[in-house]
Amino acid sequence: ISSHYANPMTASIKVFDIPELTTLIANNLSQHDLTFCCLVSKFWFDTFTPHLWHSITFRGYDATPKFRSPEGRAGLVRNGHHIRVLRATSLDLLEPFVEYGQTCTNIVSLDGQSIGRTSASKLVPRTAAMVSKSRRGLPEPGQRQDTAAPVQGAKSPVQKFKDGKAILMSILERNPQLEFVVVPSHCMVSEDVLKLAEESLLSLKEFFTPTDLRSSEPAINFSLFRKTVLQPHTQPTPALTGVVHPTERMLSRPLMKNYPRLMELQLDLASRINHDELEAVKFADKMSINSLEIDGCGSHQAAQVCRQILMIAPPLKSIEIFSVSQEGSPIDSSVISAFLKHAPTLQFLNVGGSYVNEETLQCLLCSCHSLKMFWTMSHDLGIEHTIESKLSALEVIKSPWVCNTLEVLKCKIASVPRPDIAVVHIGDYFAMQSWSPTLLSQEPPEPSALQASRNIQRKVLMQLGQLIHLRTLCLGTSSYPYTNREYSQLQIKGIGTVIVDGTIQTDCLELSLESGLDELAGLKELEEIVVYRMAHRIGVEEVQWMVENWPKLKKISGLQYESDDNEIN
Repeated sequence: ISSHYANPMTASIKVFDIPELTTLIANNLSQHDLTFCCLVSKFWFDTFTPHLWHSITFRGYDATPKFRSPEGRAGLVRNGHHIRVLRATSLDLLEPFVEYGQTCTNIVSLDGQSIGRTSASKLVPRTAAMVSKSRRGLPEPGQRQDTAAPVQGAKSPVQKFKDGKAILMSILERNPQLEFVVVPSHCMVSEDVLKLAEESLLSLKEFFTPTDLRSSEPAINFSLFRKTVLQPHTQPTPALTGVVHPTERMLSRPLMKNYPRLMELQLDLASRINHDELEAVKFADKMSINSLEIDGCGSHQAAQVCRQILMIAPPLKSIEIFSVSQEGSPIDSSVISAFLKHAPTLQFLNVGGSYVNEETLQCLLCSCHSLKMFWTMSHDLGIEHTIESKLSALEVIKSPWVCNTLEVLKCKIASVPRPDIAVVHIGDYFAMQSWSPTLLSQEPPEPSALQASRNIQRKVLMQLGQLIHLRTLCLGTSSYPYTNREYSQLQIKGIGTVIVDGTIQTDCLELSLESGLDELAGLKELEEIVVYRMAHRIGVEEVQWMVENWPKLKKISGLQYESDDNEIN
């Protein structure tokens, strides 16, 4: 023991006889510190050199490019076999490895377009292992670098593209044991790169491009808030946010379909990252979260993700869901159970811009006792594939609503049989200019059909009449398509024929006294009624009735038939 104290170096040698302890020490030293460790003695040099060379990072803004001097290249040849992790912000920076990287045959992780710390922090544990050594590639104060002068003359983007691919192929061919590979997005459309990875890199665990982690392409974004005021368009700072990337984007890559192993790796990566994003929602119950917003960007997988988030989230008072589904892929009955979890607390629901089927909407109105705002109308029909959610008249009359506290209802009621209406499609604006009015039958509608229609309408209005706290009743929208606008000839028998925008709703409530408008006499708090773009039958008598029976009424919107209101007869 005394001899060890007499010679401290002998004690340190004994410590380094334990490989695990040596690795633990090295992992907690910076690149700069490791360099000085290698200068202590030959034993320390042999011990710490593998750790010093374990991870190498290239950056385009490095003061002096690595391995460009004769000494640097000699060092690469001499120590290349120690490199396990290799990163670069651009593949062309790895050019020295083509000629002087013959000994670099033990690389396990290759990042050809550095994904950076921000993205790395979101990765699951297995992916994080790939970037866990990133600290060693960061410049430290006083860190030694090659002393060669910077390379003169910047390469063009095209030349970088060509050189980068050749450099990547060279490194992949020398390192068939690679487990983690990140490549620039252009490599995902290179048959040579994909074929080499599929057939030669048999140990691959991850193979992806940075855009798979932080792409601006369709993704499902969600935010959880602590809102004190449950009003639309109020945007406090989110307490928790997340992004789920739909796997449909990866499946759409044409070349990848030829390489099933790579495709499986990509889907597995997306699944694990998405799982981690959704797992974070579990912490929301400890953060006093009461509101959720989801923007699905029209993804077909968004409805399923929506269900998962709703099932994990704590009881919510406000739910807003935008662009979560498309025609043929609605938020349907499979999501009802997730919505109903929040029925006891839900006060504000906005699904404008998403396609929620009529059964789900009806179920919510029959289950949410505390609901104050119910909003299904889209404000932007100009967005391609936008489909509005609507209540079906036949669904409405099936069972009573329990949302008697409702104050704002913005929802179309459709599927109302209207035998008193006839419509002739005209076409676009230019077709309308040369169009001649079509002579339509002036015969009144069949009495039995008209009576059946009005029986249904009266039952619907009886349901609405129970909402005695209602302040805003919006049954129609003023939105219309920005492009490809179409027109129709609309005949409302007994009133007249007009030219209207093709988006006018013709299967709506007529809102006449004959159809049951008087069932709304109990809405004494009503301040506004909106009937834009509806083929209603509101006339002077109906307006007079509204004024007399709704003492707080301030505004009636949409009395004229949108849009041009050109009377023909």
